[in-house]
Amino acid sequence: MPGLNLKNLKDYRDEILKIEIVSLLALWDKMNPDKLNKANIILHGLKSLSDWENVLKNKTVKILTENFDLWNDFLRSWREWRSRRNKNYLLQVLYGIGESLNSGIDKGSPSGDVKIKPEYERWIANPFGSFKKKIIYLQWDETCINNKFSEIKQSIDGLLGSGNISWEDVTNIKEKIEKIFSGLLSDDRFPANEISLWDQVYMATTMFKASLAEYVLNNDIVQDLPKRNEIKWRILGIQYDKLGLSERGYKPAQIQWYRETAKEIDEEVKKLMEYDYPIGNEIYRDETGIYFLIGEKLGEDIPEDNIGQLNPDLSEIYERILCIFKHKSLDEFYPAIFVTKASRGLVNLGYLVEKARENFLKADWRKKNIEICIENSKTGKAVGICQLCGQRMVFESNRKDESKYICKECDKNKTQGRIKKWVEDTSKETIWMDELKDEHGRVALVTMKFELKHWLNGDMLNSFLINQTDYL
Repeated sequence: MPGLNLKNLKDYRDEILKIEIVSLLALWDKMNPDKLNKANIILHGLKSLSDWENVLKNKTVKILTENFDLWNDFLRSWREWRSRRNKNYLLQVLYGIGESLNSGIDKGSPSGDVKIKPEYERWIANPFGSFKKKIIYLQWDETCINNKFSEIKQSIDGLLGSGNISWEDVTNIKEKIEKIFSGLLSDDRFPANEISLWDQVYMATTMFKASLAEYVLNNDIVQDLPKRNEIKWRILGIQYDKLGLSERGYKPAQIQWYRETAKEIDEEVKKLMEYDYPIGNEIYRDETGIYFLIGEKLGEDIPEDNIGQLNPDLSEIYERILCIFKHKSLDEFYPAIFVTKASRGLVNLGYLVEKARENFLKADWRKKNIEICIENSKTGKAVGICQLCGQRMVFESNRKDESKYICKECDKNKTQGRIKKWVEDTSKETIWMDELKDEHGRVALVTMKFELKHWLNGDMLNSFLINQTDYL
């Protein structure tokens, strides 16, 4: 059986990114202020999905052996994907499969009789069902809204005409769309009004992008259209103990370094997975790592285990992830990289997060420099192990009064380096112990975690299955 062709992914990277951005427009009809997001405003030119025809028609992208018109072959009448048989509708079918599944996962089957009232005072709920905020049509000026839509149109038009798409191009457009969509409803029925239009659009696009990337990796020509029950996904977890890393520091500056380094690592890994090798999008991030949705064939099961590993054909991506950790962490910590079993839902995420503590012990240290020098002509003899990183040696010349128990690298980057950075902008949070300690010279590191275990593994989803319509 042929393997995954990573060259295909590289060759068609820009095309995949263009298709991803266009797919964010598929639910544009929900923007219409005459429909579920009711409001007394007038939108000029972009009231419905059909208004995008002039922008998208005759704009083609090539995937493998076929050219696809982004309007006629994709967004136009995309809801008819179930009846499509011609391979020209590959994009429609892949998007339709993901969107239909995502819609059920996000909203379930709320009663059509329980609408948000009053009709022209629509609002978005928080996860507990109570008021969170009014839709943006009731908050923003009409001119401002139309200007935002015009900016989105211009940005997408420019992206589709570009021959060299940058990461900034992609993120800027997503941010503009998110700013609008996150303030509008995906459904006007209670209790589904906690789902914003951005929530639904982003996940539908994420499932679509993962399926499309898998198709490109697994084929050299566009063949038969996939069937709905053939498409499955996995969750890829890049797991490392962010909380444990922060707890290594005994000075605020050191804690801050670990926290900011973890954030920088996550952002670089995100760029790698979503742009450099666009195999999927981020779906979750917490103190255990960062998680992405990918196609089924991009992972493989480990015998006699409930988790799997990244497909060996993607070893180049795997190695790039390790290199990010090596560079950003100063060769100090590395991740465990696992995938879930394939499924048509996302509840496997809970299992992977739940097993994070065990998986931390399975981190891949292959790029770690394991040479230990106990004597150096310039720095003298080693006198101990760094009490901060716990890995590098402390030499005689490193023993300064204020940091005599930490190595040169930790002192330079996590202590003295942080001080210099703080001096450049003193308006941010303090790094000085004297400003934090109590009258006895003591401080404590307090960490808080919002427990999501039973939501991530699907147990609490049963709370949405109550069909009682009398909420009083």
